[in-house]
Amino acid sequence: MHAKEPASAPHHHGSLGKNTWNSASRHMTFVISCCLRTPLADRLLWHHTAKREMRQTPKRVPTTFKPEPRIRKTRRIGAFAFSCLVSLTPQVLHAQQDAARNPEIVHVSGGEIRGRLHDGLRSFEGIPYAAPPIKDLRWQAPHRVQRWQGVRDATAPGPVCMQSATDVPSGSLMSEDCLYLNVTAPMSQRAAAPKPVIVWIHGGGGTAGAGSGYDPHRIVEQGDVIVVTINYRLGIFGFFGYPGLKDSGSFAIEDQIAALRWVRRNAPAFGGDASNITVAGESEGAVSICGLLTSPASKGSFDKVILESGSCSTLVSDLPPGSTSARPNALSFWTPLRQVNASGIKFASDIDVNSPSASNDQVITRLRSESPEDLNSQSIAELQKRGIGFATSAYGTPLLPLDPAVALRLGRFHRVPMLSGINRDEDRPVTMLAEFIAGEWRMSANDYTRVLSEAFPSTSSDVVARYPLRRYESPAIAWSSVETDRTFVCPQLETDHAVARQGVPVYAFEFADRSAPAFIPYDPNLTDLKPGADHGDEIFYVLDILGAPHLWAGPQLPYPWFSPQQEALAKSMIQYWTHFARTGDPNTEGQPLWPRFEGKRGPVLRLDIASAAGIGLVETYRDHRCGFWSPVSN
Repeated sequence: MHAKEPASAPHHHGSLGKNTWNSASRHMTFVISCCLRTPLADRLLWHHTAKREMRQTPKRVPTTFKPEPRIRKTRRIGAFAFSCLVSLTPQVLHAQQDAARNPEIVHVSGGEIRGRLHDGLRSFEGIPYAAPPIKDLRWQAPHRVQRWQGVRDATAPGPVCMQSATDVPSGSLMSEDCLYLNVTAPMSQRAAAPKPVIVWIHGGGGTAGAGSGYDPHRIVEQGDVIVVTINYRLGIFGFFGYPGLKDSGSFAIEDQIAALRWVRRNAPAFGGDASNITVAGESEGAVSICGLLTSPASKGSFDKVILESGSCSTLVSDLPPGSTSARPNALSFWTPLRQVNASGIKFASDIDVNSPSASNDQVITRLRSESPEDLNSQSIAELQKRGIGFATSAYGTPLLPLDPAVALRLGRFHRVPMLSGINRDEDRPVTMLAEFIAGEWRMSANDYTRVLSEAFPSTSSDVVARYPLRRYESPAIAWSSVETDRTFVCPQLETDHAVARQGVPVYAFEFADRSAPAFIPYDPNLTDLKPGADHGDEIFYVLDILGAPHLWAGPQLPYPWFSPQQEALAKSMIQYWTHFARTGDPNTEGQPLWPRFEGKRGPVLRLDIASAAGIGLVETYRDHRCGFWSPVSN
């Protein structure tokens, strides 16, 4: 148990005035969206991993899914035995001696790269994991990187993928040539103890974000793990579909699989364990991982998953940003292929690329000839004017034969341990931004009653009975509580239950520190909402996010921004996360017990500061009324 600590620091939450909107919006998601290898060792490892991938990924992806056994130990034992064999060769021993003298240079699939050493860590940034997806390679599956000559500089991030200019981190370049990743590793490269690898998939609603926006130095240093952050194609470049276009609506998930396979091949170059890859993500990143769990094409590319505030069943908010009216039937984050293709036809027609006499191939060729800047701006304009957008993966494809939520319920997913959780007040920034974008609108009591009737035409009275306005500080907080439970929390528990019922280890959490630094700044002059433990806040406890969090007036808080109690919570979370990555079980000596999730209700571990509820079990299913929402949502 935690020792008693000083009271937490004041709750710092920032301002979202009009001058700070562009800066703040880039951080919002779900809204607007074991050794340095010698040539011999490299050939041996490549031969080993290539054979494994040939076994695990057939040339033609099957449309039927065969569930894996619960635990497959032979692959891990074989990979470990191989790594031990390689580590004993004279060439590798010499390479380790070279690495000790020159640890900033490593050899990866495309050639040698030079990173930088700092703070006891090694960083390698802007490493290409696939060929640039430009010109004729636009809307194709990622191609292998061509080898380069000499030593490639890896001391700065690569460009971020195409997105709205307001979402691009300050000082970053934006390009269609964006399939890069970043590796942060401890200085130690002991072959006898290869380190677990965590691959982070960023959020951003499928339209924004970049791997370079996250700094993993704390989790790398404290957890003795390697962290890889990746870019993947966004918006129209990652999710576009058109009849006759191979892999329509699947390019983003193909990028993620390519990055994971690159990590599997190259992890030992950084001292990592190629047989122990955990893929983690938040928001859209977590949703993407749930897709990877159900994709036959991703088989063998990861060993564990961490889902933060995103699942196979997560829903899009009922109250669209900028609207004062709710829509019924909250949207899924998965789209049928036919609908993606129909959106592609409409988009091509609206920008005068389509014509009655043009064949599908001709239209696709014309679209590929468009400059990335024009295509990007046109797709953003179409989304704003007509609601035609590309931000969700298609299903009914070889990569995703089924809607992932359905696939999970049918047991058609990869059996790997899962750590999964939500935040107590997930929807508050969604509601806050809905008010702000609508013109500084504040939801009234009458508005609350109206939007409930719009969102739930036949059951609004039942919703009101369970969320009476008198229980909440304001109508906006009442509405955000409805949306937190309906679109985030209960769908996450559904995913946890679907996986756990197949005998797979699942560990569920609820992040509950309502004094956490705000992921997005709030302005009390523009909203009655208080951030609480809202969407994205838990990331700060595991990773740093560049450009966040903010003070009231907008500027970024200098690190450390945690109170002593929050620092203690962050260290506990890093211990849980990294022990899970290392062993598949988050439990470690000195930490409160984290039981496995069972049934529909849990148990669920609460993550809070000591002066509040602390770390312990919480009745998430009951507290978020999931017994009510499951039949309503279905």
